[in-house]
Amino acid sequence: MRVYVHRVPQDWPRERTRQCAHELLKTALLRDFGVQAPLCYAPPKPAPQCTPMLTPTSATTLMPAFAGCGSVGQDACPQGRIPPKPTLAGSDLQVNLSHTQGCVACAIGRVAVGVDVQAADRLITDALVARVLAPSEALLRTKMMRTPGMPQSLETQQASQSPKLWQISEPPQAPQLPEALRKPQAPQTPQSPKTPCTTDPFFAFWALKESVLKYTGQGLAGGMRRVVFEKLRQKGVVPCNHADIDVYYRTNGPIHVAVCVPHGEPIKWCFSEE
Repeated sequence: MRVYVHRVPQDWPRERTRQCAHELLKTALLRDFGVQAPLCYAPPKPAPQCTPMLTPTSATTLMPAFAGCGSVGQDACPQGRIPPKPTLAGSDLQVNLSHTQGCVACAIGRVAVGVDVQAADRLITDALVARVLAPSEALLRTKMMRTPGMPQSLETQQASQSPKLWQISEPPQAPQLPEALRKPQAPQTPQSPKTPCTTDPFFAFWALKESVLKYTGQGLAGGMRRVVFEKLRQKGVVPCNHADIDVYYRTNGPIHVAVCVPHGEPIKWCFSEE
């Protein structure tokens, strides 16, 4: 399983960031897998059902150019809504993609996969916490933020130990985005600044949970609180209350990345920045 993560300018509008996520996917497919196939949004075969447990169980470089890689395709989506699990027409490869402010990601492999990226760019309300976190996770979040001497977030935890968070075993080559994506499409109206939430592990929980729900094909309709993480790790596999999956996690500043695959499936991270 290969997971591609690419940083983009934070001031890009949502649609432009979404386009870049699709460009990243189709380029990776052609460059690393030799596949040029339309991306379809018909419901795929369901991923293996997760088996609940009483206690948690532990469970390349980016391409130099995005240009000239063909089209992902524009298949119609039923009811105009995009389900959480896209498929490739005429290919047995499993894919998933995600985008957020300042970052895009996709995953490609031979087994079911769910990937999610979250930017800590939103205000967190009590109602949102109650909708997303299980009670034990809410307590862990509070403890991480308030306990004296404990790192306030995964970001600060990692920053003290690994300053080059996006470095992988092979030095990444800076990708060349298509001109249409590199040049500003229109002057951007300055937006009022938001209070960043980079010292809050809430979005780490969110990314981890949504990657699992995208893996199963349920999306957010599957219910965030049904997936429970009882501890957070700086990187690697984060244990949860499902025995037959592994959920990998990485972070860089305000960006949280999570990937869900079947238990025992290795992944290769491919990072790059604009």
